Amino acid sequence: MPARIIILSDNTPSPDGLAGEHGFSAAIYLEDGSLWLWDAGASDLAARNARALGVDVSLARGLALSHGHYDHTGGVEAFLDAGFTGSIHAHPESRTPRWSVRSERPARFIGWSEPQTGADRLRPVRGARILAADAQGKPLLTMITDILRLQGNVEHTAGFFHDADGTAPDTVQDDACLVLHTARGRVLVLGCCHSGMANTLEAAQTATADLPGESSGFECVLGGMHLMGLDDDQDEGITQTIAALVRHKVRTLRPGHCTGKPATRVLDKIYGESCHPLRVGADIRF
Repeated sequence: MPARIIILSDNTPSPDGLAGEHGFSAAIYLEDGSLWLWDAGASDLAARNARALGVDVSLARGLALSHGHYDHTGGVEAFLDAGFTGSIHAHPESRTPRWSVRSERPARFIGWSEPQTGADRLRPVRGARILAADAQGKPLLTMITDILRLQGNVEHTAGFFHDADGTAPDTVQDDACLVLHTARGRVLVLGCCHSGMANTLEAAQTATADLPGESSGFECVLGGMHLMGLDDDQDEGITQTIAALVRHKVRTLRPGHCTGKPATRVLDKIYGESCHPLRVGADIRF
C-alpha cells in the first residue's frame, strides 16, 4: 500500500472546520500499513483532530519528536489519554528547559511543559536510527538527530535560551527529522528545521543514500521550515533553502507550520504546481 501522511496539527486550519494552532503533528502510515506519529502539536488539538479524521492513535507503534519545544510536545499527554501505548523516540536533550528571550517582550517558557510524561517509554535517539523496516529488512522510516551544522549554513536558533535570563544560548541540538521511504522515493519530514534546510538535507542524504531501494533526490520535503518573518527572495535563509532543495533534487514541497506565508509564496514562485502548503486534515499519499 502507498505510504500516507495525515496532518493532525498545523497553523492553518482545514476548510471544513477542523481547528489549527501554532503547532505541528502528523500521522504517518508506512507502506506495511503500520502507523507512527510525528510530533504532538501544542495542545490536545492533535488528538481531537485525529479522532475526527479517523486516525486511531491507540494503534500507533511509536511517536517520534522533532525537538522539545511546546508546539511539538504539548499534546503528548493527550495522545496517551487517547490510548497511545507505543514508544516515544526523541533526542536526550528534548526535555531540557527552553525559553524564548527577546528584547521586545518578557521571557517566555517554550519547553516541554510535562517532561516526565511518558518517561518510561522514552527511547533516546542519537544520530540516525531506522525506526521501522519491512519483513525483508528494507527501511520504511528513519529518524535523524544530531544534525551536523556546517559553517556558513543558516540555522534557525536566534532568541532561544536554556534560562529566562538569556545567558545560556539554546542551539536546539535536539532538532530531528524523519525520512519516510516510499515507492516514489524519499520523503523528508520536518518539525521546525532549526538546523537549517542545507544542513538537514545533507544529513538526510548522508544517512539514507546507501540504504536499499533508494534513488537519487527526494520526492518531497514536508513540514515546518522556520522561515517565518522572511519575505525577501534575497534573504539568506530563503536563498540557502532554495539552493539546498535544488541541489538535493527535491521534486515537491509541502511547507507548513513555521514556514510562514510570505516565505511560502516565495517557494511557490520557484516550485509552482509542485508546491502544496499544508493544512490540518491534508492527506498526502506517496
